[in-house]
Amino acid sequence: MKKILVGIVILTIFFLSSCQKEDIGKSNQTIESRLKFDTADQFNQYYKELSQFYTKEELTNWAENKNYNSYLRYETEDNELPYSDIFKTLINWNKEFEIGENIIWLNEGIMYAIPKSQENEIEQLKLNPNQLEAIGDIVPIQENNSNRTTRFCAGKRDSRHQREFHQYSYQPCGGSFSNTTGKRKYVHEVLNESFSFYGARYSNLYLKVKLEYRYRNRKWKSAGEHRKIDINVYGDFQVVGETHFFNINGSFDCSRDVTALIVSHPPYYSASYYCFDLYMAGAITQQIKGDSYINRWTSSGSFSNPLW
Repeated sequence: MKKILVGIVILTIFFLSSCQKEDIGKSNQTIESRLKFDTADQFNQYYKELSQFYTKEELTNWAENKNYNSYLRYETEDNELPYSDIFKTLINWNKEFEIGENIIWLNEGIMYAIPKSQENEIEQLKLNPNQLEAIGDIVPIQENNSNRTTRFCAGKRDSRHQREFHQYSYQPCGGSFSNTTGKRKYVHEVLNESFSFYGARYSNLYLKVKLEYRYRNRKWKSAGEHRKIDINVYGDFQVVGETHFFNINGSFDCSRDVTALIVSHPPYYSASYYCFDLYMAGAITQQIKGDSYINRWTSSGSFSNPLW
């Protein structure tokens, strides 16, 4: 049976020691602000290692400590990509990284290989992507819609657990209390990020706990308030005819959005995508620091009435 990395972890804020964080990245190098990997499997292994970081701030700090200009570090709402923060940490601002003797360039979801021997011509080569070698792709994570699902195929997202509320106050960690008002929304979602290299497809199933605010155009956008977040969920998933179990328990006393890996599946060689059939029960709780207790919210599910 293939080995699968499953989210049987304890997600406390003490889970990652500084020593662990230093170990991640020693096997890699930065070349002209571009990460270099020997093989596609090494890229995926590194992707899984970075899943130990649960927040955007941790990923950004990691890139800054390596003097590496990740796409995530400079991303704005105007150039946001529909991929995970982990993937956006592994590509630079030009949406590039290296595998072996090739520069891998991401363009509209397709990964193209450009020999490093032609790096001086790279900008000219990018003008004609159809003439480049396509070696893989990444499936964009879909926008949430009303179609609820427990089957997560490539790029699928289900954000069924949401709660809108009016924020009254806020006290950031280490900061001062203030009367802050505005429309906010807690969101608990599951998503599947899937990418491929040279015919091998890698899929990663995540639980994401986030906060959004309503902008003046009435659209919901990512909010940055510190929160107390508790995650206590368990369940199983089926994939490629096999059943596996997971258990995620953790507490974050001063956090922004949290992303927890449920499973990272080993490469699957097939022309078609495969899907995770998920069952999840337990509870997820959020509360903005310094806000009224009435805005504390828990989404929960039981064996007979699961979250997913």
